[in-house]
Amino acid sequence: MNRERRSKSVGNAFDTFLVEYRRADLDQFKKALNKLEAHLLRTNPNGLERLEIQRRCAEVFCSRCLETGAPWHIVMRAITSLENLGYSNVERRSHFAVLLKNYAALFPEAIPEARKRAKDALRKIGYLRRTNYLRRHMESLLIEELRHGPAT
Repeated sequence: MNRERRSKSVGNAFDTFLVEYRRADLDQFKKALNKLEAHLLRTNPNGLERLEIQRRCAEVFCSRCLETGAPWHIVMRAITSLENLGYSNVERRSHFAVLLKNYAALFPEAIPEARKRAKDALRKIGYLRRTNYLRRHMESLLIEELRHGPAT
């Protein structure tokens, strides 16, 4: 199977997974995601593709934790796992900084980490051209976070 077909296949597998497990509790979701990750890693031999699969799984789990209001220690573990794998691009880094900002509005213990992530994402976005849509959009969200803290 060529790279493009493998990429589509991986994307379809994630789409199917998200629909199938949209109502699962966090433990079920994580177990099923681990099985999906193992399957996808077995079927994708390329090192870079494997890293992207691992990143995508970490992103999916981290998003789920933030969206469902998982306990802070679980969210922090998910974020750390994602950080250790590295972000694919600045958009993903910014996206998770904004998600964490929203989570921190309900969980005050996350505020210091949300501010740290917002500062880091803002610094990375600064490397984009001033006319870049992503920079203008995310910059305003992240600056708001740094000025006023999480939205309540």
